[in-house]
Amino acid sequence: MLRDGRLLHDVDEVSRRVAELDGTAAVDVTVDAGLDWTPDMMSDRARSRRRAHLTELGIPPTPARERRTR
Repeated sequence: MLRDGRLLHDVDEVSRRVAELDGTAAVDVTVDAGLDWTPDMMSDRARSRRRAHLTELGIPPTPARERRTR
């Protein structure tokens, strides 16, 4: 886990936002570092929306990597 990086920030943000929901007694966010996520795991529609969003932000989308077999 990236202690000083974005991942820790995201975990803190998720914890904070979920804790704000009515009826929430406790929040425990677990990060699974075993998943190598790539855009090719997304549906075609979601991938297209992601590509458009990245383009709007001026971030060139990376080409989808082939799915790894284990």
